[in-house]
Amino acid sequence: MVLDPTVPYINRTRLYLAPTVNTLPISVVHAINRLNICMWGVNDVNYMTVRRPKTHYLLFMLAVVPKGKNAVTQFRKDLDTIRGINNYVDDYPFDFRDRKLHMVVLRVHERWRAAYHNFIQGNFSKMFTREELGKVRINEFTIRGKLNLAWVVLMKDPRYKRVFRKQIEDFFGVSLNIDPDEYDSFIINPTYEEFNVDKPGKPNVVL
Repeated sequence: MVLDPTVPYINRTRLYLAPTVNTLPISVVHAINRLNICMWGVNDVNYMTVRRPKTHYLLFMLAVVPKGKNAVTQFRKDLDTIRGINNYVDDYPFDFRDRKLHMVVLRVHERWRAAYHNFIQGNFSKMFTREELGKVRINEFTIRGKLNLAWVVLMKDPRYKRVFRKQIEDFFGVSLNIDPDEYDSFIINPTYEEFNVDKPGKPNVVL
């Protein structure tokens, strides 16, 4: 199933890695929040093949281009704000024919590069300390007072043990006799976290 740009796609990049942008200058955070980002990712296969950027630790934000003169004007202002920071790498129309989607590429700040590396390796509970989770605004509870599962996973909270163990057993089709504390997670699935994995020109997120 191809990504529906009208519905925000919830993947691990959005939940665990994207919040690092919350430590950018506040004006940039506001600009990013105003963008209608339908998907976050850690790679665009086509872009990396064609542009071959020399930098690493990239974060890709796919934004829906708004309709209406005022909305488009604000969209362009927000892009200009983002373009003015050191972490900015590139931006480009994602769908060259319709130009309804626009990709923005940022370089993750040095402070979060260890977190990025652990994310790519699937070591989610090693990404942040408890203090760092507060800085990237991943809180234990949501604004509605519900337990934030992203926080639970990143902290490897005991409340997630049974859920995590079942995921491992279902994934491998085996029963575990080992404490789930000895596990972290799996290598991320490119189909869920990257763009143009095997269908050029489309996010190609299989659900």
